[in-house]
Amino acid sequence: MGDLTATEMKAREPWREGDVLVVPLEGDLDLETAPATRERLLRLLAQGHRNLIADLQHCSYVDSSGVLALLSVADRATELGGWLHLRHPSRTLCRVLFLAHVAERLGVPHTAFPPKQPRSFLDTGVGQWEVARFVLPATPQTCAVARRIVLAEAARLPLAKEDLADLELAVGEAFANAVRHGSPRGAEDRVTLRTLYSSEAFVVEITDRGRGFDRSQLTLPSPEEIREGGMGILYMEQLMDAATFESGQWGTTVRLIKALPRPAERSCL
Repeated sequence: MGDLTATEMKAREPWREGDVLVVPLEGDLDLETAPATRERLLRLLAQGHRNLIADLQHCSYVDSSGVLALLSVADRATELGGWLHLRHPSRTLCRVLFLAHVAERLGVPHTAFPPKQPRSFLDTGVGQWEVARFVLPATPQTCAVARRIVLAEAARLPLAKEDLADLELAVGEAFANAVRHGSPRGAEDRVTLRTLYSSEAFVVEITDRGRGFDRSQLTLPSPEEIREGGMGILYMEQLMDAATFESGQWGTTVRLIKALPRPAERSCL
């Protein structure tokens, strides 16, 4: 949701609160910016700052690459006898941290979240859908562009703020996976983004030209062995009403479906 580059993530200087160094992070913490943020925090540990707080008040988007960067720093801080905690994590971030069972490692207190309620929706094969199509370069920098496109398309629909945040994260994870795993030629490759909506659902399809994978053969990582890629699939499946993965010789299509509120529910939005 922000427009800051990796170097601009350090816009504000850290400050001390007793023996704790508070480090403000601003903009998006994603596939593009996570490596630089990780190195910045590790440098602070190397300089002797053992207890760190990453202040996310002005960091509205954190994807699995960002979470993995923070976990890496937290683990290093623990090795040195200190810790890394999060301040002002968004509700969506808290949810995904608990889904991955890693909230405690980042000092995030327990929060109760209602279980996902299954929803029905129309098959996207029917003809009563409004469709938009975008072809984007397969670069880390384009991940934010893809998220903004989807949010702009979804803005016309009766979705709550929390639903939009869930949608943004799921789309960001799918597009980042397309860049990371489905684009062997890097920036020369293209990723196709389609949005579809009807009176019952909003659908996002992300297609790459990579070798693909068989979801039924993929085992998601445990909290002790979290690796890049598996967390994103977990987030997509948990945050959306449905997430499907289709692979073939032509590549892979990820389909994310968010059911729209029923008319009786829309007055509450």
